[in-house]
Amino acid sequence: MKGVRILNRSLDDADVLIRRDLRVTGVALSALEGAVELGAEVIDSALQQRRITVERLEEACGRRHRCVGAAEMGPMVALLESGARSAAERFAVAILDAAGIDGWVANHPSCGYEIDLAFVAHMLAVEIDGFAFHRDAGTFQRDRTRRNALIAAGWTVLNFTWADLTERADHVASSIRQALSVAA
Repeated sequence: MKGVRILNRSLDDADVLIRRDLRVTGVALSALEGAVELGAEVIDSALQQRRITVERLEEACGRRHRCVGAAEMGPMVALLESGARSAAERFAVAILDAAGIDGWVANHPSCGYEIDLAFVAHMLAVEIDGFAFHRDAGTFQRDRTRRNALIAAGWTVLNFTWADLTERADHVASSIRQALSVAA
């Protein structure tokens, strides 16, 4: 069958699901192995769709520490420790770290939404707008609705694009610093 790879190997029961009487790898292990072959976007997508959690990925990675691909899995999972769910969010975290800006929380719940990076004590929300997730009208509208709800609840909202993160990192850091100083 095209696109299907059949493997016979020993797996921990926690890494196995039964589908139509077939033993298949669970979502966390499948995402990890897929990321080794196809890139971290596989993990990002599964996290964004809430199919897996970082904790489940860490557990699956720990069980596979001596297996093929384990050397690549560990560093991928380590990148997720910040709680960031996409490459763009991880890039933003790296900018904050490099600038010595701390006190933020990833995916903070507020107003029925999750803020990408929140400075809760300062009511500052940092939203990362990646083109991959904001290319249709529905997603764009949901983001505007979320932004309005956060502002109405007293949050200051800063939005940054992939271009901001990759081409204007100093501007991103200084904008966040300025907003934090105003909120202090």
